[in-house]
Amino acid sequence: DADIYYTLDGSDPSASNGTLYSGSITINDDTILKAVAVKSGMTDSSIASADYVINYSLTLNVDPAGSGTITADPDKVNYKYNETVNLTATAESGYDFSSWSGDLAGSTNPETLIIDESKSVTANFTALGAVSQPEFSIAGGTYTGTQSVELTTTTVDADIYYTLDGSDPSASNGTLYSGSI
Repeated sequence: DADIYYTLDGSDPSASNGTLYSGSITINDDTILKAVAVKSGMTDSSIASADYVINYSLTLNVDPAGSGTITADPDKVNYKYNETVNLTATAESGYDFSSWSGDLAGSTNPETLIIDESKSVTANFTALGAVSQPEFSIAGGTYTGTQSVELTTTTVDADIYYTLDGSDPSASNGTLYSGSI
């Protein structure tokens, strides 16, 4: 009939400083779990302590497309589940950052990414005076059904040409985009 109180922050638990144990405790980050058993009329138990280290091997692959760099903060080989990473794209002279692609979309810079699985992000850079690279509404990958893909570019009034056979599109070798593919 003893009650068990625990803490997850390394502090010593008691009936007044702790959470009453009622079932399984999920630990998904480095944690110091401490617990004490308490029963009225008896001396509290000694405090039990366990240090849990969760080593996730989630990765972040960053790849600049064009002339520029990507800075990740923090910059690590492996990340923990739900770790936040701040990404900043920096264009070289004569270029502009145009958009993110891969597991990050849009043109906000800098941008924040939550690592909930291994991720791959590309920063797209375009030469000043050049049309920005088209963006796909759905990332390439394996799907179980038909997909409808929309194309956009951040360059106002630009035409987009596409191919479906793997060849490089151009105004002379491509289909003018007019709606979902």
